[in-house]
Amino acid sequence: MTVQVAHLYATLCLGIIFFQLALIAGLPLGPWTQGGRHPGALPLSGRIVAALSIPVALFQGLAILSAAGFPGLGWPLWTGWVALGVSAVACLLNGITPSRPERAVWFPITLVMVGLAGYVMLMTFQSRVESVQSPMPIITRFSVSETAPSGTLELPPMQAHFSSRRST
Repeated sequence: MTVQVAHLYATLCLGIIFFQLALIAGLPLGPWTQGGRHPGALPLSGRIVAALSIPVALFQGLAILSAAGFPGLGWPLWTGWVALGVSAVACLLNGITPSRPERAVWFPITLVMVGLAGYVMLMTFQSRVESVQSPMPIITRFSVSETAPSGTLELPPMQAHFSSRRST
């Protein structure tokens, strides 16, 4: 389920990227972003900020996918924690923004994203802790079978058996 949660998080990151592209293209979405300071389309400086947020959102989505074990990524686990932190900061900023429309739309979305990223990171952390704290106990047994050959003066043959089994 962790990978599915990570997919949902990455899908929301894609939604944010498409929103930023709409801002860059000049759609009149100013009240829903950057504190709601602009009633229509963003000025050039606001569009540059929107453009800079695209690689951040892309990094966040890929980092959480990688932390969930998505094949082919293999990023260090700390990148997922950074993505969770960035999501938490975004959620906080969207929660305290003076723009009512921005707060109404983006605060719930970013709050869900924090929950999704937090779930992925906690499950990943938990599975790594369990693999370190409870290694599979191996019981090694060494047995010697001493059977004297009948009618000889030789020492009995030693048949050593080395076996390993998982204990439960």
